[in-house]
Amino acid sequence: MKIVRLTRLVLTLSIWLSAYDFSSQFNQDILEIQNLIKSHNYSLAVEKYEAILLKKPPKNLVLKIHFELSEIYLLNLNNTKRAKKNFEKITKMTDDPSMQVTATEKLSEIN
Repeated sequence: MKIVRLTRLVLTLSIWLSAYDFSSQFNQDILEIQNLIKSHNYSLAVEKYEAILLKKPPKNLVLKIHFELSEIYLLNLNNTKRAKKNFEKITKMTDDPSMQVTATEKLSEIN
């Protein structure tokens, strides 16, 4: 079951990140985080994502980071409170219907 969760998380991360061209400022950080997730070092991946958020990245990257944080908290760190908090941030930050639906569905799974 954990392998399925990890695979799902890595695939989701890869799809979301490949859809956007992030500035080189964040590329190295994102690659490092992907490797941390692959090696099951979720706590450090969360720390790195939080550090990126402090650097005020573009909105599209902020949304993707909140989505990834939600997935890590939900699937790997068993912290539904923080997962919910990040999914709620997504619903407040975006007008993109697909992201709204995805975040709302995830919130309903948590509740």
